Amino acid sequence: MANALEAASLVMIPSGYEDGTLGSLKPTDGSGDFTFSRGSNLSATRINEQGYIEKGYENLLLQSNTFSDAAWSQSGTTITSGQSGYDGSSDAWEIGRDGGSGLAFINQVISATALQTFSIYAKANTEDWIFLQVAATGGGAGYFDLANGTSGSTSGIDSSIDSIGDGWYRIQIVFNSTTSGSIRIFVASANGNLTTTGSIYIQDAMLNQGLVAYPYIETTTAPVAGGILEDMPRLDYSNGSCPSLLLEPSRTNLITQSEYPEGNQFFNNLNADYNATTSPEGIQNATRITATGTGTHQYGNYPVVSSGVGVVGSVFVKADATEYVQLYFGGGPASGSPYANFFIGNNPSVEQERDLTASIEDYGNGWLRLIIKQTTDASGGITFAVMPIPNGTTNRSASYTANGESIFTYGLQVEQDATYPTSYIPTYGVSQTRLSDVCGGAGDAETFNDNEGVLYAEISVLANDGTFRNISVSNGTFSQAIRIYYRNNDDEITIFLNSDSGGSTTISIPSATDYIKLVVKYDTDTIKIFINGVLEDTLSSLIMPTGLQQLDFSRAGSLPFYGNTKQLLYFPTALSDSECIALTTI
Repeated sequence: MANALEAASLVMIPSGYEDGTLGSLKPTDGSGDFTFSRGSNLSATRINEQGYIEKGYENLLLQSNTFSDAAWSQSGTTITSGQSGYDGSSDAWEIGRDGGSGLAFINQVISATALQTFSIYAKANTEDWIFLQVAATGGGAGYFDLANGTSGSTSGIDSSIDSIGDGWYRIQIVFNSTTSGSIRIFVASANGNLTTTGSIYIQDAMLNQGLVAYPYIETTTAPVAGGILEDMPRLDYSNGSCPSLLLEPSRTNLITQSEYPEGNQFFNNLNADYNATTSPEGIQNATRITATGTGTHQYGNYPVVSSGVGVVGSVFVKADATEYVQLYFGGGPASGSPYANFFIGNNPSVEQERDLTASIEDYGNGWLRLIIKQTTDASGGITFAVMPIPNGTTNRSASYTANGESIFTYGLQVEQDATYPTSYIPTYGVSQTRLSDVCGGAGDAETFNDNEGVLYAEISVLANDGTFRNISVSNGTFSQAIRIYYRNNDDEITIFLNSDSGGSTTISIPSATDYIKLVVKYDTDTIKIFINGVLEDTLSSLIMPTGLQQLDFSRAGSLPFYGNTKQLLYFPTALSDSECIALTTI
């Protein structure tokens, strides 16, 4: 089989990528690379090599480490560059009072309003304290001791000071601003005391959305993004140690605060402890919610939906003091208040369903994604809520007696016009839409052979969703093409040859969501189809398509393939039947 693989003219095994391009291993001149677009900045996520959710993020501050620039206004300060930094560089700055009688601080105006985290690296010099302030409605502030690494008085959603060695600390303040404002950095002499004649060191300021500071990104005259960018292919590790290319349709998370429970439209009889434990991202930005008092203890939202459409709600949870959770829909879906009860301890399970479908996905480290699905029967708003519940709850009640039930939670999501959940879409104050993944255009006329060849794919789809999903080699149209497509019928796949005398065959497979290894071999006037090591069908007396010049995850731009791809290969010669069997054997 090694010789057969060497004979391939196009080999796409997901590995190399950049914003806008998915690389192929062959050909090596780049002509076999796929173009890629999504065009929805920072709303897409993937499962990375470590098994964690990876997202996009952005440093919204300008001139993030040029504190003398006009982006930062100075008041009563002296600013000196070239100081020894936390990272071994000379990129730190000394900030101190200029000799006047006023306060010593620098300031940058910010216009974004959302759930955000401001962070900066700092070290004591002749003074030991720093005061950080987000001057905006819903902002926050805090005094931090740079000699002992402790916090003084603080306000806002959360704050922290973390040692990174050699006297340096990374400090962060989390807030949910509702107006524009400014970021201010003060030299302080004690907790609550801004009167000072001394100085401190600072480096690398950052403002990003979310409950925690992300890895620092340098900026100059504009914000800069990191992580999963808008047109970056997603190499997803959900299914093991080897990545697959994840392609998904456009979806919107109707929840406006996916990671900030108190920012949702209702938050009843609960206490929130933010950044309480490690989330499915692998960083400490999950929230503990604890039932307090009596009455309904729940949090959630009233997203506006259309009538007669599928709605999917999901949330990531982890057991804490309780191992039982209820999710429910109310208002829009049929039957008033459909709900599901889940056990989230060892051997998690769906305990009870009423008028909806519930399921669980395991994300490791005790984290589960709980999912409920329903079809609406009225337009307007629905309720989607998460409730920690006592053991033994067997109904949907407006009020439970609170017994200190608590769970960890992260990533609330509601998707409309949906029959299955897609990857997590983070939101920080407004709903977000992840546009569809568009991938194709690999190869040219020299890559393909009109007379004979083999198209090999190791693929699965996301769900049986009643749509057609195509992978094709074509002349740029669907009139001359060889197509593999999942049908609108459950667990069926069709091989179609479009030409002056074409043909097709439909084959049933055990599960469309399981990976299959599939070969379409064409030669002279015959097509053979192999799936998982078995010759499934043969079509004869056909005229082959002409002008083959590109490989696409679609049918000439329509009916795109949404699913996972571990390998996609093309051979410009017809392999033997035994080679096709070996290539597709699981």
